Amino acid sequence: MAKNKGKSVSGQPAVSLKPEPSPLAWTSKGLQIQLHVKPNAKAGEVLGVQDDKIHVSVTSPPHDGQANRGVIEVMSSALGLRKGDLSIVAGQKSRDKVLLCSSSDEALLETIKDKLAKLERP
Repeated sequence: MAKNKGKSVSGQPAVSLKPEPSPLAWTSKGLQIQLHVKPNAKAGEVLGVQDDKIHVSVTSPPHDGQANRGVIEVMSSALGLRKGDLSIVAGQKSRDKVLLCSSSDEALLETIKDKLAKLERP
């Protein structure tokens, strides 16, 4: 019996019904963004999306919360937000973090979602 690996019975490519994973999630508190942080980098920047996380580099070392403050600075600049609209809600001592954008402006949150969705995968 022949196997139709990746193909439907009609010979067309199989369509996955699973939603594509995203680093973004809406909650009652705002927009949560899954991050992977590279501290001690040469430049602070958003690198792209990989493994369902947005990869961010910061120049700060991972010591006494310096890298966390660097993440807030890089992400606020990249998204055009005030630093006070962003907070790290999980992963304060880890490279994998969850950033919360708590702005109450729905249009702004949609703009952020669109900006982040356009990031290319590294």
